[in-house]
Amino acid sequence: MNDDFARRIGPRMSAHASVTRLQVPEKPNVVVLLAEGEFDLSTRHVLIRALGRALDEAPRVVILDLARVRFMDAACVGALVRAHDRAQHDVIAFRLVAPMAHVVSRCFEVTGLDGELFFYPTFADALVGPLRPTGPDESIRREPLVLEEDH
Repeated sequence: MNDDFARRIGPRMSAHASVTRLQVPEKPNVVVLLAEGEFDLSTRHVLIRALGRALDEAPRVVILDLARVRFMDAACVGALVRAHDRAQHDVIAFRLVAPMAHVVSRCFEVTGLDGELFFYPTFADALVGPLRPTGPDESIRREPLVLEEDH
């Protein structure tokens, strides 16, 4: 890259992303995660690590609030689909919060994966929502990934 061009556009901004665990004392079997920032290839590990830890606890419900996410790329969409598949396999309700036309729900729509997961419009809806919401993901039934077959 030309040095003059680099000076004109300024220093490269790196994406900032965080996932914070919230406590809901009246819901002990619910893990709540609040995601904020920009999730792309360079920050997806933050999302994957937080979701992995939450699912490892085997709660009844995992809620991931994405309302404060400003950007999400396809790598992170894939991570959410894999977390959803793992939750289904482990019989954990996996609830995503993203208002309609939000950057995250729009990303799923653009990639054609909007039928894969169900999004609650608000955190309150996700907190009181059914364990298995009726909606697009009810028609999806995937078998767990088999890494090796016995012969």
